[in-house]
Amino acid sequence: PPAEAPLATRRVVSLLLGRSPDKARAERPDARVRIHVCTHAACNAQGAEAVLADLEELGSHCGVSAIPRACMNLCGQGPNCEVEDLVESKKRQVVKSIDTFDTTLYLLRRALGGVDPRLPAEVVKLQRPRSEAARLLARDMARPSDEVVQDMLEVERLMTQVIDLESAVQAELARDPERVASLRDALMQRGRARGRCALCDAGRRRSYGNLAIEDFVAVLTAHPLFAPAQLELGRVYSFLGRLQESVEAHRRAVALSTSDTEFSAQAGFRLRSDEVKQVQRTVAKLEERIASGTKEGEDDSGHFDGSGRWRIEGITGVSWDTCIYHARAKPPSEPHPFPHDAWHVACRFGGGPAREYTPMSTAEDWEAGKLDLLVKTYPDGIVSSEFGKLLTVEEAEQDSRESYTALDDQPCWVWVSKPAITLYLPSCLESPPPASGGPVVDKVGIVVGGTGVAPALQLLREVADPDGAFAGKGQGALLCSSHTMLDVLCLDELRAIEQSAPDRIKVRHTLTAASPPKEAGETGDADDEESEEDPWESAPHLKLKGKHSHFASFYDPFEPEGGYVGKADGDAPPLYGRVNEQMLRDLLPAPGPATRIITCGPPGMQEAVKRIVLSLGHESDALIELAGTIGQTKRPMLGEEDEDEGAQEEEGKPRCLDAAPLAADARHGKRADARDAMGKDIAVDADNVQQASSNAAAAFPLKIPCLSC
Repeated sequence: PPAEAPLATRRVVSLLLGRSPDKARAERPDARVRIHVCTHAACNAQGAEAVLADLEELGSHCGVSAIPRACMNLCGQGPNCEVEDLVESKKRQVVKSIDTFDTTLYLLRRALGGVDPRLPAEVVKLQRPRSEAARLLARDMARPSDEVVQDMLEVERLMTQVIDLESAVQAELARDPERVASLRDALMQRGRARGRCALCDAGRRRSYGNLAIEDFVAVLTAHPLFAPAQLELGRVYSFLGRLQESVEAHRRAVALSTSDTEFSAQAGFRLRSDEVKQVQRTVAKLEERIASGTKEGEDDSGHFDGSGRWRIEGITGVSWDTCIYHARAKPPSEPHPFPHDAWHVACRFGGGPAREYTPMSTAEDWEAGKLDLLVKTYPDGIVSSEFGKLLTVEEAEQDSRESYTALDDQPCWVWVSKPAITLYLPSCLESPPPASGGPVVDKVGIVVGGTGVAPALQLLREVADPDGAFAGKGQGALLCSSHTMLDVLCLDELRAIEQSAPDRIKVRHTLTAASPPKEAGETGDADDEESEEDPWESAPHLKLKGKHSHFASFYDPFEPEGGYVGKADGDAPPLYGRVNEQMLRDLLPAPGPATRIITCGPPGMQEAVKRIVLSLGHESDALIELAGTIGQTKRPMLGEEDEDEGAQEEEGKPRCLDAAPLAADARHGKRADARDAMGKDIAVDADNVQQASSNAAAAFPLKIPCLSC
């Protein structure tokens, strides 16, 4: 029997339609006709639950019973029903498109053999607005906010009509429990509609939210043990940013649903067990937001120093495992503390550990409330994996409306610290230069791999800018090492910088896992065919559960506006192979007291570059390695043994944990297994990020935290 079916099958309509699960699906013993209503997802989205509620309410007056059934394979034409005559053995009739209250009346007439059902006028008068409201609530909420608000305002009007009709017979309510429940559920329905308006209309969120609170408080005044009202109250408090009140309301809902109180055990007064678990997860998230320092009414605060939650307005996939995250917030109240120096920020999610990143955007962008972060995602990364699961605000708003949860609970936020210093320019010192001004540096050579290009962008912008730290007199050279042309990051930005000062900026790229093109006259049919293939056909796929859809791929490739490396006008052809002595001899500035060499990339690359740079005559004091924080754990490189969790690098030397070196036999179009042996994200307390940097500098001069990879 339907009453004994699993609860997931006996779909709950108590909040929307005023029926308890058991009562709503129980078979009527006196029924002459049974109507099977398809409750598959497609029909539910078209109002199948409203049809069930109509038939349950109206069918009791004309000998008709209604029960749910599985899909009828008529998707797109629903809600669909099947009429079964219980008195005479006749072929079942299929009736499609029962999408209004009037078509439900037509269905009853057809089920009764063409005879109009005799229904009390007051029953029809009350059920019609309920039915229309339920159909509006069943509509897809992933629509433009103004459309959702328009529908919810209509639900509010319809439910106000029902409440007025029920209130007109107050004398009967005390004696008729069913009428009491009817008024209670009408208030719940109206409050829920007002709550959706608060969720979708930021401009009138407070007024809609307060109206919704009034409805739920009215229900709790009459029914103090009604857990669904506490749940709805907690949701609205969350929409309004009243986090502590939201936590308390959610906890009361759990307590009422798990208590042994006789009255709370009434049908519909408790939450289902799966709902209780969901509410407990919600409480944990709310407490995490409170503990992480998220201020209630944060958007209305008068002062903002740049530290706090930033929303993700957009995500640009630039590689199969790397994206640019466009974070936005209101403009900080203070000017940027390091407008012409190299700087970084620390990012974290909730109360978890922090990770340092160098923004691609400028200090001027930060002052306007814009922050663009280049992040490479590692499946086992503490922070980078969370970046890989982020949504844009637009996507999060759709999920928020569909799930009826606050936008603040959606994964479209990242906690960002105030800017912290990386290097003071032009001296390239980590600590403030002395009053005398520090060393004079006018030539900067940079060697980076992967996302190490982010700090390189900052440095080269200051070199190229006539009003920058180098006063338009500096010279900069960059060698960027990437696996293939698909892994070259920020190519358009680097081209723009080089073109802005072509006599002072030089940028070259080397591809470590690609083969140089064949010389004229060489043959090789197989290789020719391979070279004509779409390079994205052999691109790897990031294996990360719950990842977002913005990573570049064969189906959604990314190509720089000027084309791949070496393809734009003025581009130097790429080099091939690992960074070697000849590359650095040709590109880096000559040794001297005014020269600094800065590296950022995989440990193997940095060690090789260090040996070569010293052999070329540069002093060790002129070499600046952007490396990992002291005490950072690392995963074993190829051929190494696993180290205990928390083990430090050998001799305490901080290391960059971007990626392991490629296998020696890596071939064109293929990635070595080293991609799966990448380092974990830095796990440091956000409040101590800058202190950790200072400690690192004191122990190891010019060994500073890695700012991108």
